[in-house]
Amino acid sequence: MGFSSLAKAGSEKITATNDRKVWADLLYKISLPVVDTMSQGKLTTVMPVETPPDAYGDRASVTYLEILGYI
Repeated sequence: MGFSSLAKAGSEKITATNDRKVWADLLYKISLPVVDTMSQGKLTTVMPVETPPDAYGDRASVTYLEILGYI
């Protein structure tokens, strides 16, 4: 049972067990595209990098490593 089904149900209580499942499902949904693309060796070609013109250092080269920190 994922987050969207709990939100739709409305009347179901969120217990510690399914609360953990909701967060695990959300983490999986967020991280799967990054980890899957990385495992294929295509992250640097597929992931768009947007940096402001006044960004410090070479932000474009470390953005791919930074995404792992967010996961």
